[in-house]
Amino acid sequence: MRSPGYTANTLLLRDWAIRLGLAASHETIRADLQRLQELGLCTLHKEGELIRVMLSERGQEVSEGRVLIEGILAPGPECPY
Repeated sequence: MRSPGYTANTLLLRDWAIRLGLAASHETIRADLQRLQELGLCTLHKEGELIRVMLSERGQEVSEGRVLIEGILAPGPECPY
C-alpha cells in the first residue's frame, strides 16, 4: 500500500519479505500473489520475467483492517508493513 502507485514487482516483494525475516522463493511469492489475485486483492501484470503487482481497492481495505478475509492476518497496531 505504501509503494508509489500501489504497485511493486516480485523482486521488490521478495526482498521486502526477506527483510521482514520471511525467507521465500520466487515460486512461493508468485503462488501467493496468484492467490491474492484470486481473492480480488491485487492484479498481476507479467512484464518479461517480472510480475508487476497492483493493489486493488479491496486489497487496500484488507491491508487497513477494514475488511477481514479468512487466512489473512489483520494488521495490528505495531504492524511494520
